Amino acid sequence: MTTRKVLFIQPIGCEGPGLIEETRPSEFEPEICRPVIGQPIPGDADPYAALVLLGGPMGVYETEKYPWLLDLFELIRQGVERDLPILGICLGSQALAAALGAEVKPSGLQEIGWHPVTLNSEGQRDPLLSLLPSPIEVFHWHGDRWELPPGATLLASSAMCDHQAFRVGQHQYGFQFHIEVTPETPPIWAEAYHEDLLRHPGVPSPEDISVQSAQYGPILEQYSRVIFTKFWQMVHEHSK
Repeated sequence: MTTRKVLFIQPIGCEGPGLIEETRPSEFEPEICRPVIGQPIPGDADPYAALVLLGGPMGVYETEKYPWLLDLFELIRQGVERDLPILGICLGSQALAAALGAEVKPSGLQEIGWHPVTLNSEGQRDPLLSLLPSPIEVFHWHGDRWELPPGATLLASSAMCDHQAFRVGQHQYGFQFHIEVTPETPPIWAEAYHEDLLRHPGVPSPEDISVQSAQYGPILEQYSRVIFTKFWQMVHEHSK
């Protein structure tokens, strides 16, 4: 069996691939790029079977502060042109949207903690997200919102953010929410981003996040493993 590389873009250390990596078949070799510590974004999408774009606290409009974002947009556009499977989580979904010409900006609200998302009719038919019950409690940590890229299909929404998931074509996905987390992950983020929580009144405390993660995390993990297994099957079929 031929081993092919999958590129993980990890903008910050604490927001790793989680269940995406745990479900990765051995036929795909992971290559992790951490641009914040100076690792350059690859300039060519051809060597990769898929792109996985993870989360981070920066905004995609902060290109002067994080110039590597411009290189990421170019890589994403190459991936879309080649119809590579792409999975963008939180910041990754915003980068996918921005690379395809959609506006991304602060929403004025901080959606942090466990809140339900609801699939629309397209989401209920989608090859990946239709595997989720609707509504379902998922983990959020964002204050930005993307507009729908041209030609994309909206799949899900929440009470705080009407744009939660989209698909471009058949193989490129952006999820604003975090379904890659294990139950142990959100409390770690709550400690890492503790000052962020203090700046925003009305968001859950680290203690609240810990309790909610123990309640909702195991349920989400069951479904996420199925979704990511289906994603890897998509990558396998596409890379034949």
